[in-house]
Amino acid sequence: MLLLRKNRKSTVIAELREIKERAFSELKRLEDSLSYSRKEIESRDNQINLLSNQLESAKAFEVKLGERVDSIEELKKGILELEYQQTKIELEESKLEAVTLKEKLKNQVDQNGNLNSFLKTKTLKDEIAMLKSEVRIATETEEKSKKAMDDLALALREVVTEDNTSNEKLKLSQEHVNHLKEEIKVLKQELELQTNTSERLRGEAEESILAWTGKEIGFYKFQHSSKQRSELKDLLAKKEESLHFLTKENERSRINEAMDGENMKEFKRLLAVKAEANKSCEDKEQTEVITTSVSSLYEDHLDGRTTPRQMFNDDDTILKESVFDSGYTDLSGSGQFKDVDNNVNGRSNKNHSEDSEDKGFYMYGLYGQKKLFRKIGELILGMSE
Repeated sequence: MLLLRKNRKSTVIAELREIKERAFSELKRLEDSLSYSRKEIESRDNQINLLSNQLESAKAFEVKLGERVDSIEELKKGILELEYQQTKIELEESKLEAVTLKEKLKNQVDQNGNLNSFLKTKTLKDEIAMLKSEVRIATETEEKSKKAMDDLALALREVVTEDNTSNEKLKLSQEHVNHLKEEIKVLKQELELQTNTSERLRGEAEESILAWTGKEIGFYKFQHSSKQRSELKDLLAKKEESLHFLTKENERSRINEAMDGENMKEFKRLLAVKAEANKSCEDKEQTEVITTSVSSLYEDHLDGRTTPRQMFNDDDTILKESVFDSGYTDLSGSGQFKDVDNNVNGRSNKNHSEDSEDKGFYMYGLYGQKKLFRKIGELILGMSE
């Protein structure tokens, strides 16, 4: 039974340890997953912050670019208008100067002679050549202005293209940010779920530990109470054996006391008869015959080893060696047990055989003594007659 309890205890302990290890391993796995999720969320937050900064920079750049495009458009329009007006004015002035010079040249040729006309014509030609060069320079300047305007338009187209590209990148960044926000939301939900699961498993682990501790305490209490019950049963068995032994001793002592009382009465009666016989009998030989007969009867009864007085002394010795003189002093309950348990331990295995032998011995002694005294009485009565 004890081995079965130990096996059951070891099985329960092994199962509880396995459950405890599983709970702790699951808790550790969830904590690792929770830590990884937190790191992932922190990384995504950093990415979101970086993209937000980039988005703000792109928005600021877009604003600046828009302002720049607007200013460039205004400048372009202003430059074109100014150049056009300037070229137009210079062209008109050149035309007017050419017409004026032609008229002056014609008037001078008409008014002056050929020489003077020739000189004036040369001067006018030089002025016309200078005006043509100025017109050519103005035309080249206009072409340069057109080329500059074309370059400006090309740069403007590049700026617009870059702006469109930036807008597309900004849109993609915004979509990526929204996607990351959705992922962060999902990760937060998973984190909350894992946190709740971790708390639940921690609570279950604590409850299992408390339950295991309670079971251990209950098992130890049960084992201790079983041990106490076993000890109490053993003590009760010993006390029952002691009580049985004392009961036997009490019965034996009562039998001895009753036998001693009857023997004393019988001896007193025989002594009285013998005294009367001695008084009435004058012959000493008859007394010797009686004494011899009595002695022979004692010898026949005890094989020559004891006398009636020694027999009573031996009975007293047996009574003195009994439990009433060694281990128990008072039958009324005022005494205490001294060596009864030791006597029980020494005699418990021999109780049945000793009880039967002692009972037979006492019954045989009682019967023999009664028979002996009966014969002595008959002899005394026969001699007295």
